[in-house]
Amino acid sequence: MPLTPPARVTPAALSGLEQKSYTIPKTAEARRKLFSFVIQQPQYAQYVTAQYRDLENLTDNDIESYLQDLDELGILQELDRDQTDGQ
Repeated sequence: MPLTPPARVTPAALSGLEQKSYTIPKTAEARRKLFSFVIQQPQYAQYVTAQYRDLENLTDNDIESYLQDLDELGILQELDRDQTDGQ
């Protein structure tokens, strides 16, 4: 069975990946506050590993990256819905 050449990645495809926007706060302080809130919610504890529970040892980049991951999983939207619905 012959191998097929790998798909060619175009600059347009790459720019779409680079322009991913997230619904996370713009400032480091606001991101830290949101992350702190998320890790205190029992229904979201499964998404946060123990290494991320000590906020003092996390850099702003760590928190931003983790919030981006949670956003991609839809957790931040779910959290927003829960707050809007009064849960």
